[in-house]
Amino acid sequence: MEVAQMHLRRLRRAIQNNQVSFPSPVPAFQRESRADIQWRAVDLYFVRGWSCEKVGQRFGLTRTRTGQILASWVDRAITLGYLQEIPVQAAAAVTFMRRPAAPRVFHAATSASDALLEMVGA
Repeated sequence: MEVAQMHLRRLRRAIQNNQVSFPSPVPAFQRESRADIQWRAVDLYFVRGWSCEKVGQRFGLTRTRTGQILASWVDRAITLGYLQEIPVQAAAAVTFMRRPAAPRVFHAATSASDALLEMVGA
């Protein structure tokens, strides 16, 4: 399904599954209504997974109004190219490239200079 035709919940799931690109940091579009809270609401909904109801409670808005603000931001973000579908092969490559970082082991240092040298890998 095309990004512009996705409902908010499906779009959030696609963003979280690396199927749709998402900007970081979240841009605020000044011409939109409630631009002061818009980018915060977008971050809470799409990145942190809050519901429209919970986001609305946070800002003193109804669930419906919150959904309107989010939908308006999505429309503008698509128009400006911030939200784009990620091709399946590219998404698989991103997932494949993510490996857990090896834990860093620090040994007891005899002096502050030894600790600094150990941290920089010298």
